[in-house]
Amino acid sequence: MSTTASLLGRNSLAWTAIVRHDFLREVGEGRNDGTGFARWLEQDYLFVSGLIGFVGRLVSRCDSDRELLRALAGAVDVLCGELELFEEQAHQHGANVHSAPLSPVCFNYLTYLNHLASEQPFPVALMAYWALEQAYFDGWCHVRDCGNASSELSGFIVNWTCPEFGSYVGLLRSKADGLLKPEHADRAGEALLQVIRYEHQFWDLGLRQDSWPV
Repeated sequence: MSTTASLLGRNSLAWTAIVRHDFLREVGEGRNDGTGFARWLEQDYLFVSGLIGFVGRLVSRCDSDRELLRALAGAVDVLCGELELFEEQAHQHGANVHSAPLSPVCFNYLTYLNHLASEQPFPVALMAYWALEQAYFDGWCHVRDCGNASSELSGFIVNWTCPEFGSYVGLLRSKADGLLKPEHADRAGEALLQVIRYEHQFWDLGLRQDSWPV
């Protein structure tokens, strides 16, 4: 069994909870109100903006694996395309991606990822990046498979369920499995659990407000 499969197996219930989150089910069944989706969209725009820097740090630490280096470098352009998708769709969904304040969960998630990229072994940081992208792939596949999502969401569904994205996620997973060693086990396990926790909190944004106390 691969390292990532083992990690997912130990966290199977928690993983299922994020990729079949209530927010995703509501979106897939056409039941989520526009306010919740707009709130999630605004924060995901800010998250992707910060994620570009995280991926850039991974690029700077990627040594001899040119296939992985090309994939990570290409991901920066893909993420920029996602920002454009958000900007194009924002008005239609009542979101203001350029003025929304950064929520606590978005801030904390990005801070944690940057900690991984700068202070943890590269294989652990790469595994965390695979996990968050896998969560999006699995989660939006669930939205698609629910079968009643609004046609206005087709761009988002295609973006995160298309074969190209699935292949990219598979490549990240394969590379992480190839790099993770026994000495990374504890840190990798903790990183996956943290990603799962943050992903769950992030989907929660579609259901309830997350704001600073002052």
